[in-house]
Amino acid sequence: MAKRWTLLIPAPTTWLNANQRHNHWSARSGPTKLWREAAEIRARAAGIPAMKRATITAIVHRADLRKDCDAHNRYPTVKAAIDGIVDAGVLEDDCDRFLVSLTIRAGDRVDKKKHPLGMLGLLVTDLGEEQ
Repeated sequence: MAKRWTLLIPAPTTWLNANQRHNHWSARSGPTKLWREAAEIRARAAGIPAMKRATITAIVHRADLRKDCDAHNRYPTVKAAIDGIVDAGVLEDDCDRFLVSLTIRAGDRVDKKKHPLGMLGLLVTDLGEEQ
């Protein structure tokens, strides 16, 4: 049976959105770094072991449901969080050889008082070494 870990990452800053158009890389670098670091810290704290191959389901939990509702538009945020998991040593890299599949979906609404910017959930499933 596959082993699974769930990481819940309270949004450390605004969400990166695939619809955003930045003229310069520096406009994205700050939020990207914060998401990456938050995921690394959570992965280390959860004690997720190194794995050869995995799948990840990213679950976008928003606090305000009146705003855009396309969970897949949060891909840049999810990418930064996956890079943080790699930094934590859970996966060697996020290329297709190690990260077999990625799914992004909407999750339940979170309490705006507790998580004003929402929360990202990552369900990491260890597939073992076999292909």
